[in-house]
Amino acid sequence: MVTQLAMPARYYFFDHAEVRFVVLDTNDISTYAHPANSIPRQEGERALAVAKQAKLPQAQPWNGAVGSAQLAWLERRCSEARRAGQRVVILAHHPVL
Repeated sequence: MVTQLAMPARYYFFDHAEVRFVVLDTNDISTYAHPANSIPRQEGERALAVAKQAKLPQAQPWNGAVGSAQLAWLERRCSEARRAGQRVVILAHHPVL
């Protein structure tokens, strides 16, 4: 649980009626959301370096991304919702594109 923000986890979902709300952690891969020298922080630094090398406009130190484990989790939650006949609303801090 992310106690400071009263969140159940860094990313999670909840269902309401026929809708599944999925809350993503778009700081999953970033240069600022994890302790220095941690594996997630190093992954964020590598991703930023690759984006800068490619001269992508989103290659900014304040940007973030969703990691592969979270993306696989998202795909499972969406598949479950599809089988249950639910619509899915995805909530995220950073723009999707």
